Amino acid sequence: APPAQPLRTARRSDQRMTTRAALRPLITTVFVPSAVFGIGQGAGAPVIALVARDLGASVGVAGALVALVGLGAVLGDLPAGRVVARFGERRSIIVGSTVGAVGAALCVTAWTPAVLAVGAVLTGLSTAVWGLARQSYLAEVVPFESRARAMATFALMWRLGFFVGPFL
Repeated sequence: APPAQPLRTARRSDQRMTTRAALRPLITTVFVPSAVFGIGQGAGAPVIALVARDLGASVGVAGALVALVGLGAVLGDLPAGRVVARFGERRSIIVGSTVGAVGAALCVTAWTPAVLAVGAVLTGLSTAVWGLARQSYLAEVVPFESRARAMATFALMWRLGFFVGPFL
């Protein structure tokens, strides 16, 4: 009988090939858009702070306004599940992106810190819906044995985009 080790190695190699094959079509449909979304988010944080300062806000208030994006995401997480379940991934991604665009437009054109705060919260809400819809999509289309890698790659691309965003 052949030794057990080469058989395990062959199984792992087959599993890697299966995972690569499962993830390859997601490059342009999930991973690149996640990086682009993250770039937009990352680029937005310093813009919110700068707009706040231009509107006369103190450094502390400017920081609080940036933090409202995160608060919007936290507040949006539970309703985002209902939105995705009711309308599906595609519509939720479109709605989330639209809400995010409205929030970003409000942030850039804000005439008061209150308007900037609304824009920041809307941007955070969109993050919750958009991210959950993407994760739901991955859970549906990726085979179970490749799902963890797909989710990790999705998160990696989103966070890399967020890191790169402020430098652009």
